[in-house]
Amino acid sequence: MEFQIQSSLIVILVTFFFLFKLIRKTRLENTHPKLPPGPLKLPLIGNLFSLISREAPHYVLRNLAQKHGPLMHLQLGEISALVVSSRRVAKEILIKNDIAFANRPEILAGKIMYNSTDIALSPYGSYWRQMKKICTLELLSAKKVKSFSYIREAEVKLLTKSILSSSGSPINLSEKLHTLMNTITSRAAFGRIHKDQDLLVRMLQEVTDLAGGFDVADLFPSYKFLHVVTRMSSKLERIHKILDSIFTNVIEEHEKDVQNRKGVKEGMDKEDFLDILFRLKDSGDLEFPISTDNIKAVILVSFQYLKQ
Repeated sequence: MEFQIQSSLIVILVTFFFLFKLIRKTRLENTHPKLPPGPLKLPLIGNLFSLISREAPHYVLRNLAQKHGPLMHLQLGEISALVVSSRRVAKEILIKNDIAFANRPEILAGKIMYNSTDIALSPYGSYWRQMKKICTLELLSAKKVKSFSYIREAEVKLLTKSILSSSGSPINLSEKLHTLMNTITSRAAFGRIHKDQDLLVRMLQEVTDLAGGFDVADLFPSYKFLHVVTRMSSKLERIHKILDSIFTNVIEEHEKDVQNRKGVKEGMDKEDFLDILFRLKDSGDLEFPISTDNIKAVILVSFQYLKQ
């Protein structure tokens, strides 16, 4: 009997909680400017029900846009989103009013992975502009990418020799090409083929899948308990711990290599990503000084970019 009373009280409290949130949200929406047209919204979940389909998400959005127009509003849980499917409207947003739309919502994956201090997920502002400048002028410039050609040529030669040595025997070409890309990326980013390269690539793939997938916790950021219920937080924390350990080992090995290279004159074009980032970190010329964790965050994103 007591258990039934307690259960009933819990149900009543939870119901009142959601009703309170719904009423508060509705009042806030009524104070906002008129929004573009969109499909009918349901309480709490908004337009999430409209996106449920066997078709791919971009087909679903296309079908909705054909009905509601080239500038469409979708309420995805607590997240208010605009879907633009017109070239003219996209130009207005991305060129004429780009600063107003430059920011990006904080997602759980970015927050756990070095507190969103990479280029892809950091909030728009002075820090982001600084890191973008570093990537554009120092890490991923045409000159810098071209300077890594000796790495690409060397690894392709090794791959060719490996294939020739297997003449007459079946080989898994996809696996060899996958290894080739990872090796080139590792050498460009770290200056060497790291012992945990395969584990690093696997963890990066996992975090990409989790960050790019559907996460209820990101659509209802104020409901912190969803981080526990969906186990997304624990999964990301596990991956972050492994990645951080790998990057710590990479940096320690890199510092040893730098010590061994002291006194040996090398051209700036031979700098790997870690050389560049630590040079900038120690220069004292940056408006926003970067930490070792910031460097790890940049390397994480850059490693994924170089693989593409």
